[in-house]
Amino acid sequence: MKRKKYWLLMLGLTLIIVLFAIKAFVLGALVVLGGLYLMYSYRVAKKAEKPRSELSSTREIKLINTLIIGDYCPERELAKYCDMSKALKIIAPGRTEAASLLILQHVASRLDGKEVCIIAPHKRQKTISPYDIPYLSQITKLEMGLADNSVQRITYLLLHPLLMLSIISSIFCRPLVSDKASKELIDYCQRKEYHLTFLQK
Repeated sequence: MKRKKYWLLMLGLTLIIVLFAIKAFVLGALVVLGGLYLMYSYRVAKKAEKPRSELSSTREIKLINTLIIGDYCPERELAKYCDMSKALKIIAPGRTEAASLLILQHVASRLDGKEVCIIAPHKRQKTISPYDIPYLSQITKLEMGLADNSVQRITYLLLHPLLMLSIISSIFCRPLVSDKASKELIDYCQRKEYHLTFLQK
């Protein structure tokens, strides 16, 4: 009987310790998440406090000689084909060639030079992801019935773990110059007199 009470007492103490450990873990996780949230909020606030002169019509507009649009790719590889000193990168994991062309059509007005570099995945698709939507005009979003919000971008990455693998594998990926660009992309660049560098992973 005493032995049974002893084991019941030990089981109770074990359960209490486990419950305290779980509570401590949850509390620690909440503290960490709260700290990260405060750090992020502070960074956003600091950016919002930039001088209003930067928003004036007299501010200096940076010249962009090269637009780099497409799938994720390390900068060290892009530097082999593009001058990165005056380049604007608009890259995202899994971005298709069709989405890159759509973005190019919406942001080309910022291009001072004539250099365009498109990075396309090996598999050709005509899809658009939440990472592409912010670069489209409001009219295009309405026409295509697209909604732009940050929650979509977060959940999209979480629900597509293959994109995470794509990002990791891209670190070791070496895109090569290809002549397999779509006719639509080639025709658009020729019409605008852009020099197209088409890289394929």
